[in-house]
Parts: sequence; structure tokens; C-alpha cells
Amino acid sequence: VKSGLEFSSPTVILTNGTFLNGKIYIGKTTYSAGRAGELASIGLAENLKELGFKVGRLNTCTPPRIDRRTVDFPKMKEQKSADIPLSFSFENKGKIYKDFSVFMTRTNQKTHQIIQDNIHRVPLSNGTIQSAAIRYCPSVEDKIIRFPEKESHQIFLEPEGYNTEEIYLQGFFTSLPADTQQEALHTIVGLENCKIIRYGYAIEYDIIYPNQLKYSLETKAIKGLFLAGQVNGTSGYEEAAEQGLLAGINAVQLTRG
Repeated sequence: VKSGLEFSSPTVILTNGTFLNGKIYIGKTTYSAGRAGELASIGLAENLKELGFKVGRLNTCTPPRIDRRTVDFPKMKEQKSADIPLSFSFENKGKIYKDFSVFMTRTNQKTHQIIQDNIHRVPLSNGTIQSAAIRYCPSVEDKIIRFPEKESHQIFLEPEGYNTEEIYLQGFFTSLPADTQQEALHTIVGLENCKIIRYGYAIEYDIIYPNQLKYSLETKAIKGLFLAGQVNGTSGYEEAAEQGLLAGINAVQLTRG
């Protein structure tokens, strides 16, 4: 690490997500980061290259987070949480999330026009970003360009948690400039007066080509080194969680011989 400390372990699992040589884009604004507010892993990315790993580069987007206190929820369609207990693991007791409704609204022609008028300022569209985009998180700009016949696109307002006022705008992934993000959102029903807490952004990052891994997710080149999640070029919370579980189980098995 940068402090000079060294850590040793018979097995290591890297779950770097978007942090390897991560670079954030918001319009023409760009800076090094693993995600907003956190440092990118530069040294580790370079070290993996020096060790001979073949490295690629991908990009994805995240939506803006808005203040729930500035949203006009009665104008939107509510989708209540399931009335049956839910849990990620069969070993845990399920929970009913009755205080977490999701609300749905849609973009419209005014929204689309603002985005089209500013498409030259979008790094994913103007050629600034040359890396490949992951398949599962198309930006709102991309949807408008690829499907011009669509009059609107769905947006789901998802609460971030119990202890925050932040709302995640699922379906509005974007790297538009900050001013355009605000202008576009104000054209949407229920978001006319919304305030952005954190702007959406595109992020570009290094990945390790997964053909360098065994089925256990251990690297073929270095015994005891496992990779899991987006560092393998995958996307999605479920995929990352499953890979983490698999890598963890196999790392323990390896230490036990």
C-alpha cells in the first residue's frame, strides 16, 4: 500500500469493481476516481499489468441521486414493496420492506429534446470515451439515440435506504453535464422541483479478461489469487455477489488443501 505496509496471505480475493484506473466523466469534466468521492486503484492496476495479466477497458454509467424531499410523489405511480418476507440468503429470516415504495415516472419529448440538444457534450456519444460499454446499463442518451420512435422512457425512483434522503433514479443513467442533468430532470412529471444531491456520471475502468481464470475464479497465473465481480468484466449486483461467494468458498477450500 502507499504507506509502505505489506500484507501477506495464502489466498487473496480482488473485488475492485470500477476502481482499477477508474476515471469519471460528467460532460467535459473528468477526474480519476473509483467512484464518486473515492480514489481509484492506480498502483494495483499497473501491478497486475506488470504481472502479465491481459487487461481491457470498459465503461458504465450511474444515475443522479436526488433529494426525496423535493419530489412530488403524488404525481407518480406507486409500486409498493412485496408483502411477503424477502431475504438475499435462505439462511436469513425474511423481512417485509413496507416503508420502501418505488415510484414510477417517464421522460417526455421535452426531456428528449434537451438531451439531443446537448448530445455533443456527452463523452459516451462524442467519442471522448473509446472503451466498450457494458450491456446492462444503457444511458438515457443512448436510449434516445437508438430508439428515436419512443415518446418516453420509464424512470423508477428507488429509495437508497433508511438513513438517507437520497433517491436513485433507475433508468436515467447519464454522463450529461451537470447543468443539463438538472434541466432535463425538471421536465419530468414529479421532478419539476427536484434537487440533485449527486450528479450522474460515466466511469471508465480496467478489467482482467476472464479467460485468465479457472472455473474457481482463481487466476491461472498466480496460485491463491482470485478475482470476483466487475474486475472480471461482468456487470450487475447479483453477478458480483455470486462471484464473491464462489471465490470465497474456493479460497477457503484452497487453504484447507
